Amino acid sequence: MRRFWLVAVAASLVAADGPGPKKPGVGLETLQGRWTMESVVVNGEPIPADLVKTGTLVVAGDRYDPKLGENAFGATFKADSARKPTTIDFTFTSGPQEGKTVNGIFKIDGDTLTVCRGLTEEVKRPTEFAAPADSNLLLVVWKRQAAGRKGAVAAELTKFEGTWVFDTLEIEGKAMPAASLKGAKLVLQGDKFTFHEAVGATRGVFKPDPTAKPKRMDIEFTDGPEKGKTSLGIYELDGDTYKLCIDIASKGRPTEFATKAGRGHALEVLKRQKP
Repeated sequence: MRRFWLVAVAASLVAADGPGPKKPGVGLETLQGRWTMESVVVNGEPIPADLVKTGTLVVAGDRYDPKLGENAFGATFKADSARKPTTIDFTFTSGPQEGKTVNGIFKIDGDTLTVCRGLTEEVKRPTEFAAPADSNLLLVVWKRQAAGRKGAVAAELTKFEGTWVFDTLEIEGKAMPAASLKGAKLVLQGDKFTFHEAVGATRGVFKPDPTAKPKRMDIEFTDGPEKGKTSLGIYELDGDTYKLCIDIASKGRPTEFATKAGRGHALEVLKRQKP
């Protein structure tokens, strides 16, 4: 049974209890990555195309760092996907508005990100994606940069940050009792994991590949009874729900999210703990 718990931990990815990167808030997962500016309108006036070409944006965790020409004013942000349109609030960490917060909305359509926000903290949150004359609004459109596998993995790791607990566990077609899952938790930070259970903690490294279909997960144990072993799996990550189908008997990587007797696979569903 210990083998199954360790595998589940590795795949869950949780941020350690100590200091670490801030995890994204609600609705922020899809913003992660690098973006190139497509267009900008301020108070009804488009910014010249030659200046727009210099615009870039990096979103990592709750950091939002745009650059236009020689100007770069970083911010942190919070988003709420429960509201329509999705809201986003920026708190500047540098520049003339350092410490101040402006309110906005955003939407993502494929690889296109559109943000509309107030120019100052006094401006009310916009209700539509437009920045007409004298509105004191900014409307900017970004295009996602092709990150390649390395960039995609880095962005994916930020989505796993946090602490996870078991919702369900199925082994070779048999569901494990809910009582047997209590007390275990998985903590992920960067590409490291720590799996806590009553008898102690197990640690290792997890390697997601979000470019594969289905997405793949390799879990390498660096201590404990599984030290030196690697388990292969597939996974899905949907907000605060993480599903992993993993090989627990060295019979090869699963190809579907299902378990059957004799296959040597376990299917785990974990939920992210709320702060």
